[in-house]
Amino acid sequence: PLPVALPTIKTAFKQRWYTKLNGPVVQTPTVYHNRVYVSTIGGTFYCLRGNNGKILWQRNLSTLMQNSYKYFSRTSPLVYKDTIILGIM
Repeated sequence: PLPVALPTIKTAFKQRWYTKLNGPVVQTPTVYHNRVYVSTIGGTFYCLRGNNGKILWQRNLSTLMQNSYKYFSRTSPLVYKDTIILGIM
């Protein structure tokens, strides 16, 4: 059974950093080994430093696919060993 009342413990969250990207992020970022992987609906995939949000590298998804279509992702990246898997549309 579900609890009748929600816990009353308050947790204070504060923003640690902010990084301006080329568009909105609509999926959950993936964090792996102090790196944050995220893509925007602007079609860019980013790798950010986890402790300060500095952009370590960025890739245009359309350029990676080597054609003229506009690609973006609505899925969270998956990191497995040294491979990043990202669904695109």
